[in-house]
Amino acid sequence: MNTAKSTDKIYLLSLSVGIITVVLGLALAATHFIPPDQRDKLRVIIAFILILGGIAQALYSYTFTSIGHMFKTEAIVWNSLRSVISVFVGFVILLHPLDSFITFPLLIAVFFIVEGALTIGIANNIRPQKVFIYPLINGVVSLTFAILIFYVMAGMHEHFTIKLLGLTFVIRGVVVILMAFSLRDMINKLLAERSAPPEDSTPEEPAPEVKA
Repeated sequence: MNTAKSTDKIYLLSLSVGIITVVLGLALAATHFIPPDQRDKLRVIIAFILILGGIAQALYSYTFTSIGHMFKTEAIVWNSLRSVISVFVGFVILLHPLDSFITFPLLIAVFFIVEGALTIGIANNIRPQKVFIYPLINGVVSLTFAILIFYVMAGMHEHFTIKLLGLTFVIRGVVVILMAFSLRDMINKLLAERSAPPEDSTPEEPAPEVKA
């Protein structure tokens, strides 16, 4: 695979996913503008964000593997597992009739606990790289949101869950956008270092001839 094209793909993919996540997160946060009889369609937005994010994570893993050993194998495996879980939960929300609002927050809270733990694990595995801060922030945001969801289930209004979820997606989307720029710079720098000739590559001078 052409490494320059791979870099562009990662950058554009991260940037696109980040922007879409921010826009859809804002839509979720503005639930009070949506008629009550249309609010069931919000689960379609949530499912789309999760499925889109899961597919993006799978593409990240494939692209990083194609470029070379930029990150540890454990980080790529955990990221792939994270993508599978995200897509699975997205399809569950989209296809399963979650009529009870208790079922939906519980599913989302459990997902964000698992996803947050995996994301923090990824950050720990890529910690030598400066971009580790972005998955770390996303992991902390996910765990914080999961804790707040359990608090919501204890008596807060149900629509607050959707608004809180929208705010979470906005934060995660902004982090992904920032990560897109950092990943592009990091990969370009790494590729430049790989293509640079070694410092000691000057040809050796031939030994002087010894006259008999």
